[in-house]
Amino acid sequence: MNVGTQTDMGVFPHFIKATSPEKLQEALLMNNLRLKSEVKYFDIQFANGYWFAWYYDRVDLYSKIKPKGK
Repeated sequence: MNVGTQTDMGVFPHFIKATSPEKLQEALLMNNLRLKSEVKYFDIQFANGYWFAWYYDRVDLYSKIKPKGK
């Protein structure tokens, strides 16, 4: 995802998974409440018996880095 003219390396695609369109819709609303934001979902699809919706969210990269040897 671009922010101005630079790429933001902390923004990654995430997905929400549900067993029905109604449960997916409920999960999307709950995700919006959790993030306290209107999220732009994309590429909503049915695959392998589940409904998926993708969205971008910021990840704290430093919390994901694990020191070597630990």
